[in-house]
Amino acid sequence: MSTLNKLFLLILAGGKSDIPNVRNANILIIVIACTACFTAHWHNEHTRKSLMIHAGQSGIHRNQQENPMQKINPSDRRVANIYKDDFKPFCTENGPSSHESILQINSHEQQAVGFHVYRMQPGTTTTPHEHTQDEEFLVLEGELQDNDGYVYKTGDLVWLKKGTQHSSHSEHGALLAVYIGATEKTLQQS
Repeated sequence: MSTLNKLFLLILAGGKSDIPNVRNANILIIVIACTACFTAHWHNEHTRKSLMIHAGQSGIHRNQQENPMQKINPSDRRVANIYKDDFKPFCTENGPSSHESILQINSHEQQAVGFHVYRMQPGTTTTPHEHTQDEEFLVLEGELQDNDGYVYKTGDLVWLKKGTQHSSHSEHGALLAVYIGATEKTLQQS
């Protein structure tokens, strides 16, 4: 049996030792515990430094003094707050909607193309439409039901394939984070 194994048995045995020259088992237990803590700390510190060096070599971690990044020009950044900033009326073929609104900060010329936040007031039903590109949305608040009966709830992340056709209704209102790659095609209502 190795000395290390004997030391662990000593700890388990409550200090009784058959190791020569061990007069005070309690001191030995303290020394072993301190050594184990030091070794664990050294290993963690060594691993952390090793990871930092590796990350620095791969370009993930950069020292600002060695490789400073350029500041973002204020004209190259837009920030809006979905709880504080004003939403604009959502425009349909019939003009601005009083029940739908949008917060969009990208540079698309057409409304509701790209990433935007879309709000449906309680009782809103969207115009039936077909997706000319895939649509993705995250339900931030509320819920809505598609014309086929499927209900999307808060927290649902949804993907609708290009070519899908639907309209949605929100009884109590909803707030969605939406990405649409191209303008939707309005369908004739029957």
